[in-house]
Amino acid sequence: MAQDPNSGFIAAINAIQTPEPATGIGAVGGAVAGGLLGNQIGQGRGRTIATIAGAIGGGLAGNGIEHEVRRSTTYQVQVRMTDGTYRNFTYPTQPQLAVGERVHVDGDTLNAS
Repeated sequence: MAQDPNSGFIAAINAIQTPEPATGIGAVGGAVAGGLLGNQIGQGRGRTIATIAGAIGGGLAGNGIEHEVRRSTTYQVQVRMTDGTYRNFTYPTQPQLAVGERVHVDGDTLNAS
């Protein structure tokens, strides 16, 4: 009996998180908050220095937080084909497939079989 070269089994489904570009909102918000907190410290030149340091530190922290929060998730599905090779397929949302499930490859699409 001939094997279907377009069939296989789901070997793995992995969620892949990638950072999205920062908008700058985190840096601006952090700088404002840091500047306000820094302004509460000291008097005269000390207050000015604390305000500037707070704004810089807050901006850096806000930018870092935004990078951690703004991530997109894609799903990589690895299929072990009947000939023993592996193919990978990427989905923008979690596919309705399970590891071990038999599938048929139709172009760039997987269908449960």
